[in-house]
Amino acid sequence: MTHETDTLDDLKFVLRTISDIQQSSDTIETLILEIRERYRTLEMYKIEFAPDEKDILNEIEPRWNALFISSKHRDVGLTNIKEHFTAITTDQISDFSVKLKTFAEKFANHGPGSVGSDLDLGSKLLKSYRDELHKLENEKQELTNAERLFNLPISSYPEFVHVQKDMKALEDLYKLFEEQKV
Repeated sequence: MTHETDTLDDLKFVLRTISDIQQSSDTIETLILEIRERYRTLEMYKIEFAPDEKDILNEIEPRWNALFISSKHRDVGLTNIKEHFTAITTDQISDFSVKLKTFAEKFANHGPGSVGSDLDLGSKLLKSYRDELHKLENEKQELTNAERLFNLPISSYPEFVHVQKDMKALEDLYKLFEEQKV
């Protein structure tokens, strides 16, 4: 657990790793106990097995415990850095919200649903707006992941949902239009 945390991406990687370790702790510890019990049963019934197999188990348990404790210490040690990047993430969420509102207005006023009877133009616009919406979806997902990592409340974007619904309806409409053209 010595990965540097100089950038937001590095911090996200380390926090995801810490989260994975802590979430899998119960499962790993249960598996170790189950395996230890199986070897105890084999020994109890005097069933032979390779001694190095049990030695591996005796090495795994302390290594797992050390990794788990190390992840806890690293998590506590990252408190100041997490606060710094939490503030950055909050700013990014605010910027994204403004960006999304601008896109929603542009979509409503100049998008594929605003062309009137010029369906050929609307069909062309649909692709560019779909691509832009896809980029926004990826950005939204990244921000949602960051919110989870920093224990921030998950932001909702009602205008995003509205644009997605409109886009789906327009895609269906223009698909029908393209089929009729052929």
